[in-house]
Amino acid sequence: MFWIRKNFNTVFSNIVVAFAFIMLISSCKKSSSNDSNKAFIGTYYGTLTTSGIYTSADTIVITAGSSSSSIVMNSRTGAGSVYTIDGSVNDKNITISSQQVKVPSLSETFTVTGSGNLNGSALQLNMVFVNSSSTSYNLNFTGTKQ
Repeated sequence: MFWIRKNFNTVFSNIVVAFAFIMLISSCKKSSSNDSNKAFIGTYYGTLTTSGIYTSADTIVITAGSSSSSIVMNSRTGAGSVYTIDGSVNDKNITISSQQVKVPSLSETFTVTGSGNLNGSALQLNMVFVNSSSTSYNLNFTGTKQ
């Protein structure tokens, strides 16, 4: 009887240790700092088209935002407009949630929404700027990362 109890305790202890080891191994995942905004960070030179009637050279500098999926886009158009837009990224897509954007050169604040994507080094942005008179302007940027 003593021999059976000793073997049972040994087998049971081995099972507990094996189970704990399996749980430990399965809980260890490769740490991922999945900063999806890293692919977007940089300077993009391209063209900004406003409502299909006005085209200007544009430079957009994208920096990291406050989280791994947020970005800050600083635009400087050839016409001298400078403004900043916040966005969020998921994979290669950008979402520009509704926000107030001041464009000092126009002495006006716009409500801005939009979307975009990054394909290799090519950035495409489609934005809608709405002024206080509810006039809507479609702005499309196409540029290449430098």
